[in-house]
Amino acid sequence: METQTKQKEDLKGLGGWLLLVGAGLLLALPFKLNAVQVGFDAIKGYKFHSLLLKYVVYGELIFNIGLIGLNIYLLYLFFTKKKAFVKTWVFLLQITLIFAVLTDILLLFVDEVNTGTPFVNSASALLAFFIWSTYAKKSWRVHNTFVN
Repeated sequence: METQTKQKEDLKGLGGWLLLVGAGLLLALPFKLNAVQVGFDAIKGYKFHSLLLKYVVYGELIFNIGLIGLNIYLLYLFFTKKKAFVKTWVFLLQITLIFAVLTDILLLFVDEVNTGTPFVNSASALLAFFIWSTYAKKSWRVHNTFVN
């Protein structure tokens, strides 16, 4: 029993699956910056025939700008191993899921958009939420690392 407790205590630091989390946070920045650029280009060069589509594009642009700020804050919390990282990270997963579902539902009512595969973004956000929020809550490494 004591050996098992010692093994759980040894699981700390930015290693294991946390390397994937850190890499994901780092790689998300260029993707979100690109999404913001695409949003600005869409606003500049497209005449919206649907008011709903215009609101979705503007909403997505504002959301992505907010995600860039949250992502930078999460990187700070991650590399300084702050306790607030876990709750903030789960919050990011939650709002990403909510926004993906909301966007997919709204786009169903826009005739100009025909993705052919509705709710793919929602499904991937749901999968990411379940996997990573469970990991954040159950992992000994997460529990032992983010203590500052």
